[in-house]
Amino acid sequence: MSSGIAFIVIASLYWLFCLFVGVWGYKHTKSSEDFFVAGGSIGPIVLSLSLLATFNSSVAMMGHTGNIYMSGLSYLTYLGGGAIQAALYILIFYRRVWFINEKKRYLTPAEMFGDYYKSKGIRGLTAIVALLMGIPYVALQLIAAGYVFNILSQGMLSETFGMYVMGGIVIVYIFLGGLKSAAITDALQGSLMFVALLLGGVYGIVLLGGPGAFIEGLSNLPEYMLTHGADEAYSWQTGASLLLSIGTGVILGPLSLTWALSAKSEKTIRFAGVFSAVATAILYV
Repeated sequence: MSSGIAFIVIASLYWLFCLFVGVWGYKHTKSSEDFFVAGGSIGPIVLSLSLLATFNSSVAMMGHTGNIYMSGLSYLTYLGGGAIQAALYILIFYRRVWFINEKKRYLTPAEMFGDYYKSKGIRGLTAIVALLMGIPYVALQLIAAGYVFNILSQGMLSETFGMYVMGGIVIVYIFLGGLKSAAITDALQGSLMFVALLLGGVYGIVLLGGPGAFIEGLSNLPEYMLTHGADEAYSWQTGASLLLSIGTGVILGPLSLTWALSAKSEKTIRFAGVFSAVATAILYV
């Protein structure tokens, strides 16, 4: 069996699992609260892995790794700051959102902000921001998925086919099971991503000849690869601006804040905050 066919078989099994989770979520969804925020029942492990998948997703496999390859260790200034940023935002803002939500049990961040500030305008604006952020975010995930399917299937699956199939399956299990289904699939994806990146790093070191050869290779890198990157692409100013714009937007965006509404307890939020920092540091450093 060729690697392309093996990938198609594995991908098909994964797609079937996602559909099964959608059906399971449908059977366990009894109310609007169950559908939108999983009834506020998401535990620490599932929430942590779901946030890991949400904050990283395709950018971990194709964005960050590509930038490190092109610009060297200078890009780690952004990733390292991102790990700390995620932990602080979760521990400070997500906990605050959870405490507010405990009083009235909101279904969406737009509903929460609208009620908190007593403004329909704020509620509508939050919904618009979620929509404007969600469309390109989902589109980029599907584009990356189509590209990966095409490469790993050795061209047997076109990028367009991969995009449509993955998009269709996501739509089905989300509409069936809501956030409960999304949490389980995200947790699985977060686990797979963590293991894949970790083993990929170990495999790369082995190919180079071991830790000693790896460290020697780092010492032979051009100076710009260890400081500001090619053409000063990743100076500290660039890293700071990325953290303030992209980092803040992704972590504190309405789509991500939905996870805070779904957390089972305040301790769950705290665990997820610490886990985010540790897991991101292990992945990229």
